[in-house]
Amino acid sequence: MSNFIATTSWDDGHTLDIRLAELLDKYSVPATFYIPVKNPERKLLKPREIREVGKRFEIGGHTLNHKILTELSRNKAGEEIIQGKKKLEDILGREVESFAYPSGKYNQDIKQLVGFSGFKFARTVSLFGTSVGDKLLVPTTVHAYDHHPLVYLWHGATRKLFYSLTARGKVSFDWTKLAKASLDWCLENGGLFHLWGHSWEIDARGDWKRLEMVVRYISEVTPEKARKVNGQLISTFEKQKREYYESLDPEEYKKSLDSPYHKSELKLLERLVNDFDKKGNKILDIGCGIGRVAEIFKNAEYTGVDFAENLIDFAKRAYPSGKFLLANYNELDRLELDKQDLILIWGMFEDEPDPLVALERLKTLVKRKTRLIFTLHNLQSPGFFVTKFVKTRFLEEPFAFTSFSKKFIESETKTYSKNHGYKFNVLTFGPTLVVVLDRI
Repeated sequence: MSNFIATTSWDDGHTLDIRLAELLDKYSVPATFYIPVKNPERKLLKPREIREVGKRFEIGGHTLNHKILTELSRNKAGEEIIQGKKKLEDILGREVESFAYPSGKYNQDIKQLVGFSGFKFARTVSLFGTSVGDKLLVPTTVHAYDHHPLVYLWHGATRKLFYSLTARGKVSFDWTKLAKASLDWCLENGGLFHLWGHSWEIDARGDWKRLEMVVRYISEVTPEKARKVNGQLISTFEKQKREYYESLDPEEYKKSLDSPYHKSELKLLERLVNDFDKKGNKILDIGCGIGRVAEIFKNAEYTGVDFAENLIDFAKRAYPSGKFLLANYNELDRLELDKQDLILIWGMFEDEPDPLVALERLKTLVKRKTRLIFTLHNLQSPGFFVTKFVKTRFLEEPFAFTSFSKKFIESETKTYSKNHGYKFNVLTFGPTLVVVLDRI
């Protein structure tokens, strides 16, 4: 994340959030308040108070009962996530898109459940983060709490910010000094500065004056347009993805696709679609990039769609037998396409929290015996894990993604297929999961 952004978030929905909201409002510092519907541990805001805070700030999900999700069965965890979202939406009268894991506890199944529950963003309590890899595992930068040095070492050992501040002698065990140093670093180097905490914790430690000092500093040194609530990062991620692909040199991109991996990937795709290359068949390739898939189809009517004009222009020149259209996935309706025999979404769902819901946008293009093929990142692939870990912790991922396990996707796809009339298969191809749906 090269551009600077400042955000704050506050957990648990304690009654002291009213005081916190007034402080943040005083200095025009945006925030997301993550609120459980019930919490036996703390005094909670009343529905009218939640609505009042929600007029000025974002309200995010924090489960129904503030239970530790990793201690629950998958079904119970799903209920906590979904019902917490629904009841908050009933209180607010609007959609709730952001989520924070209670006590920061999650595992990969929980992460995937959050995405499939309708959330588009989920925040952890990992510290020293300044960039986002997985949009459902978004780190923070500083906690408004004085931690033990070992806590900072544990969180910072795999973060670029920690080493940079250490080299400058700026790692402090006073959270206010750490917050200022981290904010200065992000302003200088770009990235996401994310302060988080609890109003009840601030009160218990007598930290209101210290908090005001930091909030005032955020207000003084950051451009107002760079201050966002957590949910506004969703559109930022989408913008970054667009900018990344629009900045690619098509010739260089084509050379990168000559690797052994990408060649074997194309061969796999050929095996999955060879029965569809027939005269009269209609093939739709969404997120077609430079159009390399067009060369597979010699007889069928191939149409490639992509939002990146540079890639579409190259595809038109490189594969003149194909038809290429410039459009975003959300704009497919305006293209007025016929029903298709084969729809490919190869690589485009790399940042989609719930790809099965996203498929609903294609329902007007599907008929009996239509085959849908889409790919996802395979979180169980060692190669994927290592590559993404290094990029997001020490380098910089060009845009936020997400990933899934085969077992989870098989389970969700089974239910989806039963409800929508498909046969399905989920294949593993190294760092990629390939989902094949055949309309019955």
